[in-house]
Amino acid sequence: MTSSCDSGDALSLRIGTSGWHYPREREGELSWEGVFYPAERPRGFRDLTYYSRFFNTVEVNLTFYRLPRLSLIHSWIRHTPEDFLFSVKLHQKFTHPTFYEQRTFAEGRVPTPITDEDYSAMRAILDTLAEAEKLGCLLIQYGYDVPPTPEQIERVLALAECFKPHRVAIEIRTRGWHSSPDIMDAFRAANLAWVYVDQYTVRYPKVRDVSPTADFYYLRCHGRNPLWVKPKSGGERYDYFYSWDELLQIGQRLKTVLPRVKTGFVYFNNHARAKAAANAMMFQSLFSRTPAARPSETLCAAYPQLEALDEYRGRAVA
Repeated sequence: MTSSCDSGDALSLRIGTSGWHYPREREGELSWEGVFYPAERPRGFRDLTYYSRFFNTVEVNLTFYRLPRLSLIHSWIRHTPEDFLFSVKLHQKFTHPTFYEQRTFAEGRVPTPITDEDYSAMRAILDTLAEAEKLGCLLIQYGYDVPPTPEQIERVLALAECFKPHRVAIEIRTRGWHSSPDIMDAFRAANLAWVYVDQYTVRYPKVRDVSPTADFYYLRCHGRNPLWVKPKSGGERYDYFYSWDELLQIGQRLKTVLPRVKTGFVYFNNHARAKAAANAMMFQSLFSRTPAARPSETLCAAYPQLEALDEYRGRAVA
């Protein structure tokens, strides 16, 4: 189901979560099982198909860690509705070389330099989704160690160009990029979307101007947990639940820029215990006066704020 701004324009607003598969054996108490997904699953149950009953898009995290076979991509295509879109994260080898090397060695393998085959494998995934009309965009996410030097700016722009004509969104967590008018002008000239984020802002550069740099908009909501800076575990930094007031504030800000783009993508990455799913449903209701699929009893029990979906429906576009 495609959400729209109920204001007479043709804007398509896509709202979903960052990832959909958070099993108990990997996530422990932060799992989505028994919260978003039923604890007891019938034969043939598919997480992605169930997820797509509630959301019209998802951000794929898997491709950051490994590139799946195309047979899996085709399975995703078959088991989601026609209007469902996947936004795919670029593999870590391209953006986090140190992390890639450490992880590869830890798995008992030898890291290799980027090759033409790596580019081809990534393009094949994007092309397969695009041919099925199910590609949202490519997310290129950098860390905190990418200074905006002329050489680095050129590398970032060149990397994005390698994956055109697909839509490309770029998230860079280093200060100095977004505050540079010249860099943002270069993004606009190349139709690259600067990824805006909502999260705890001590380390991340604060952004006041949220103007789009492309004909589509990309927003990631990581949560505002103060433990983001020094979490005890990887999942702890994403253990945050947005209140209705916080979501309405984000939504009202988003509303001011959406008329200037063709499509908006919003992904919630506060995935601990399916908080992302609950917050994404709440955010959906702010932008639509049409009731969507109702959340499960288990999700409502975990997050009773969902009982107010109808009360807040359409408030961001009122």
